[in-house]
Amino acid sequence: MKKILPEIAVFTICGALGILLAMGLGFGIFWKTLEPIAFMHVFAAEFPYFILPTVLMLQPALISSIVLFIRFKNEKEIRKTWLYVMSGMIAAFVITSAYHLPVNIGFIQLKYTAEEITTLLNIWLLLHWVRFAAVFMAAVFALKGFKQINQVVQKI
Repeated sequence: MKKILPEIAVFTICGALGILLAMGLGFGIFWKTLEPIAFMHVFAAEFPYFILPTVLMLQPALISSIVLFIRFKNEKEIRKTWLYVMSGMIAAFVITSAYHLPVNIGFIQLKYTAEEITTLLNIWLLLHWVRFAAVFMAAVFALKGFKQINQVVQKI
């Protein structure tokens, strides 16, 4: 557990970061080129293809960061590092749960007007980059935490 959980954390956090980058620079830029109603139809068709990898990376990233924060309660520096990781992942999870998922469901259900779509998509993209920044911070600290844990394990 001392080694595999940090590896899972780093892998899934970096995986989530890559997915979020592709989503923002790929899908996000493309979506902005579409007419609002056409966007909702495209989004509804694409959603199943990016929700699964997102969930498969974000959930274990969040869970592993929380477990590692708890696990190293007696190692002050390591715990502090994993606090930053956990905070970034919690921020991303809260933004996703509070804004992105409800709005995504509305897009899929085609329930918004053209004017609402434009505003919601702009907010969606803004919050997406906030979420990306939170996961980027988590990734940087996860790499640091991984190194710290390896140093402790090597001493044993």
